[in-house]
Amino acid sequence: MTTFDNSKENNQTAALAVLSTLFFMWGLITVFSGILIEKEFINAFELTREKALLITFIFYATYFIIAFPAGVLIDKIGFKNGIISGLLIAAIGCLTFFLAADKISYPLTVTALFILASGITILQVCANPFVVMIGMRGRGASRLTLVGAFNSLGTLIASYFGVKLISSESEALDPGAIKEASAEIVKGPYLLLAGILFLLAIFIAFSKLPKLTTQGVEPLIKDTVPPRKNVFQFHHVVLGAIGIFAYVGAEVGIFRYLLTKESSNEMVDTMIKFYWGGAMVGRFIGAAVLTKVSPRKMMAICATASSLLVLGFIFMVPSADGTSADWNKALWMLVAVGLFNSVLFPCIFAMGIDGLGKFSEEASSMLIMAIVGGSVVPFILLNLINADPSSAKTAFIILIACYLFILFYGLKGSRYDKRTNFY
Repeated sequence: MTTFDNSKENNQTAALAVLSTLFFMWGLITVFSGILIEKEFINAFELTREKALLITFIFYATYFIIAFPAGVLIDKIGFKNGIISGLLIAAIGCLTFFLAADKISYPLTVTALFILASGITILQVCANPFVVMIGMRGRGASRLTLVGAFNSLGTLIASYFGVKLISSESEALDPGAIKEASAEIVKGPYLLLAGILFLLAIFIAFSKLPKLTTQGVEPLIKDTVPPRKNVFQFHHVVLGAIGIFAYVGAEVGIFRYLLTKESSNEMVDTMIKFYWGGAMVGRFIGAAVLTKVSPRKMMAICATASSLLVLGFIFMVPSADGTSADWNKALWMLVAVGLFNSVLFPCIFAMGIDGLGKFSEEASSMLIMAIVGGSVVPFILLNLINADPSSAKTAFIILIACYLFILFYGLKGSRYDKRTNFY
């Protein structure tokens, strides 16, 4: 599937250590940046709900726009240089956020978000397949789950300390000067984030990541006449992209729904921490389990569990006159989904690029483009609920459909005829 310049296991271990650092930092930066935007830029620009939603939409839409060019870039400059490029672009995005805060400019904020998201997209397109392909075939999902756990650790730390930092800074604010003060709060953190990204790019540049190339490597998929010429002709890639769309859409949909609930802020914060914390714990456990259990079986188990939990939420949701305690019991069913969400992305991604050889970068681009589901599915879900709050139960059938598709992909859609018996 791929060719390497490393044959020793310790080289792969060292590479995973470097990449785990990378995943941790971009998880921390992504969530911390999101908190700064959600908590402070909205105040600074006195945004309407529509403009606030546009910010979220732009972040996920960037994956769709930039993923394919990122794949072309990586094919030309290689995986390591691609990672460095992504880090530097993300750092420039952070510096642009600093300028946006200094000028209190909404257009600059949108531009900064696009640049930051572009850098992260390049990192996603590059780093995910790199992790899958640097070691033994069949263990790619386990490796990606492990480094993903460090990404989740970064998001959890950012969600805790980001809110604490902003809360402590905001306590002394004069309500009459909230606009200027909110913009001022984000300047220091964005300079810090930019500096961390630049240092991380230098660290990666001097690290000894194994050289990996897919050029000239023929796919493991059984030959066809005429031979396949593009990634759209591999059904397990196309279905994998739909699976990523469904997974990210469902995961973000639950998160966005939890944010809308009228429970106490403390309760919502607790639920969100457990939701993302469950994903982190699940990935550390899943990385070990996936050395014994196939990714396809893990997808089937976790997608089934997630479907049942969402179904349980639907049946537990109280009537309009239900108490807050009744609502909280139902919401914890959704929180528990985070644990089973944990391994879905690594498994879908690993199966989606499996056996593709020289088409691997192109396939990675398609799979990362599908992260746009994190914008589309929550938009549909929340608009259905907002249009008719009594239809919340019906709206959540969308999430069950997402998990059922992932179940199908695990059991059947990810399979293909091979020209040799590897798996």
